[in-house]
Amino acid sequence: MTTRDLTGIKARLRKALQKQKKENGQIQQLTQQNEQLQQQLQELQSQLQKAQGQVQQLNERKLQIEQDKVNKDYEVKKRQVEATDAYQTEKNRIEDERTKLEIMQLSDGNPYNDTIRKS
Repeated sequence: MTTRDLTGIKARLRKALQKQKKENGQIQQLTQQNEQLQQQLQELQSQLQKAQGQVQQLNERKLQIEQDKVNKDYEVKKRQVEATDAYQTEKNRIEDERTKLEIMQLSDGNPYNDTIRKS
């Protein structure tokens, strides 16, 4: 081996070492980026779980509100039916009373109150 050969080997070794240093730097950068991305992924997964919990709570609340609405609508309808029934019962009672009074008027002997009114 000559000096020229040794100089060539030395130059190739330097190049190889520089290339290796550069690759090591890139690997280190990629490793850091990977760690950062892993941390971001964990944070996003945590946020996702929190958001899913909130969605579940909101869905449960929505169902409860809908159930309350159904119950209140039922109560309103029930009271409407009761009020209508009470109104009809009272209307029928009044009509019966009117009929009884008109029958009594027809049989009381007074010709001036024998006219039957239509309501």
